[in-house]
Amino acid sequence: MADELYAGALRGLRGLAILQFHKNVLNKAVAEHKKASVKLDEEVTKLKEHATKLEEGVVELLKDVAKLLKDVAKLEKGIVKLVKDVAKLEEDAVKHKEKATEDQDQDEIAVFEEMLEECKKGIAKLEEESAKFKEESAQTNSHLTVIIAVDRVILQLVGNLQDIARELARGNVVGAHNPTAPLQAWVMRETQGRERGGESFDWHYGKYGNERQEYQKLIANMAHYRGPTSP
Repeated sequence: MADELYAGALRGLRGLAILQFHKNVLNKAVAEHKKASVKLDEEVTKLKEHATKLEEGVVELLKDVAKLLKDVAKLEKGIVKLVKDVAKLEEDAVKHKEKATEDQDQDEIAVFEEMLEECKKGIAKLEEESAKFKEESAQTNSHLTVIIAVDRVILQLVGNLQDIARELARGNVVGAHNPTAPLQAWVMRETQGRERGGESFDWHYGKYGNERQEYQKLIANMAHYRGPTSP
């Protein structure tokens, strides 16, 4: 009888030890999931801050574009007015030439001709400045298109990271091998040339290298997390 009780007690202790082992394994897995969730939350926060900065940059660029367009419009009005003034001066010069004799009013005609030359030089300079303003305005619009596109990708990436963080917080393993693999594949597709807004992201990132480095760093960081360690 005592032997049976002793054997039963041993079996009970063994069962408790096994339960304790599994409890420790589960606690370890939960702790790892919580760490991963915290890390992803930090990445989400960083990306949100980056997106906010980009939005602020977009607002500033829009202001610059509006100012450039106003300046270009003013220059064009000024050029139109100068052209009219030059036309009037040319008419006056012709009239003076017709009225002048060989010995009279030659100095006055020379002054008018000099004024005409100065006006023509002024117009040429203004046309050159106007062309520069138009070119700068076109470049600004191009940069604005790129920043808006990058901003759109960041906001979508933030949403995906939040989804993964929520799943980890609930204790769900999103793909036991690598819970971030679907997200990594999505980011790689975006950075390797999927067309958005008529231009590939290879072109965007070729012009904005810093953003590309940040995405690659993020992918590398996520690649280290492989899910909970097996007992």
